[in-house]
Amino acid sequence: MLKQHHWGNKKLPIRNIVAMVNHRPKEQFNYVAIKTLSELNGYIDYFEPVLDKSGVCSIAAYLMGIKNQ
Repeated sequence: MLKQHHWGNKKLPIRNIVAMVNHRPKEQFNYVAIKTLSELNGYIDYFEPVLDKSGVCSIAAYLMGIKNQ
């Protein structure tokens, strides 16, 4: 799925996000970011992209294939 590199496997950072539909708690938590739907895109866009467009399309196609089984 992800392209191999001659230096080894690519590491993908894991970010824990809980998306709340309307309101979110005021507290902050150690291992998860709690965002409203309106804050979600800005939070995701803040980080450097890890995958290029073809990598994202490859993962999406794989997941759609699982869904359609």
